[in-house]
Amino acid sequence: MILNQGLTVILFGCVAAAFGGGVGALEPEQKKSPHAWTRALAVSQDGKYLLTTRGIFDLETGKWERVDSLAANFGTFSSDAKTFTVFGREDHTIRVYDRVTGKILRSFQLDHREVYCVAFSLDGNTVISSGDGFLKQWDMRKGKLRCTFDGRHAATVLAISADGKYVISGDRGTATTSLRMWEVDSGKQIWKAEGHSWNVYGLAFSADGKHVVSVGDTAFINFRNIKDGKLVKSIQVGQKAESAEAIVYGMCLTSTSRYVMVAPEGESLSLWEVATGKMALALQTEKSMRPDKMFILPNDSGAISSSAEEGIVHWDLQSGERIRTIWR
Repeated sequence: MILNQGLTVILFGCVAAAFGGGVGALEPEQKKSPHAWTRALAVSQDGKYLLTTRGIFDLETGKWERVDSLAANFGTFSSDAKTFTVFGREDHTIRVYDRVTGKILRSFQLDHREVYCVAFSLDGNTVISSGDGFLKQWDMRKGKLRCTFDGRHAATVLAISADGKYVISGDRGTATTSLRMWEVDSGKQIWKAEGHSWNVYGLAFSADGKHVVSVGDTAFINFRNIKDGKLVKSIQVGQKAESAEAIVYGMCLTSTSRYVMVAPEGESLSLWEVATGKMALALQTEKSMRPDKMFILPNDSGAISSSAEEGIVHWDLQSGERIRTIWR
């Protein structure tokens, strides 16, 4: 199968890991990592670089550009990929690095007692954090708090709209999980809707800005109206719809939202066509994976998955075969 339209990356929550040493060391503030394996954090907007907790991998050359440990849980590249930003839960610190020199350009600490997750705006100017039952908006350039959102929500998954105006939040570990839409500038809640049965694992905005897409503890991809949160479409993507194991661990969308890539429990990663609700491609995974990150690369150049079971893998979206295992 060949996807002709451009593709984009949708991020969802991840846990950190790292290995040290080697080519082009970063500044020593990031040497220690509490985790045992390397995970992917972000892909640059041009699809050339992959940010991991081991360093930066050049997807064009197939070589590591910079190798060192990053004690990070979330990350992003600037639009020109000259800098990258990471956040670590252990010290609650945002750090902005020069990609070439590895030097820290600026850093600031979030004032939560505990941080559940963060999300970065596409322009790199804003970060939304969730912790202590509240959402907060931060100015990335000044390292200062802009506002605390109205109302409590212990969100564990966040996504910011492409225009930076809205943020969708989802939670985990409660029998009545909720999705909440917020206005970024004012911090006001726009709507609240019941999510999946227990956990929300992935959130994204559709390319046309009309829908919010979610996956979690059901075998369905749900599409909701961005204005009022009403459910407008569901696609069953797993074979265990009536089972307690009906889980979809994450997703990412193409730039036109024509296809959705998902990770159902006990099944291969797969690509689904939204209009028909039919599976378009099954990736040839060696075993059932529980990815903490998935990305679809620009220009139909493939996809990236990151999991404890198979490590970081670069996939061909035409054949479903792996191009390379980047790290395991």
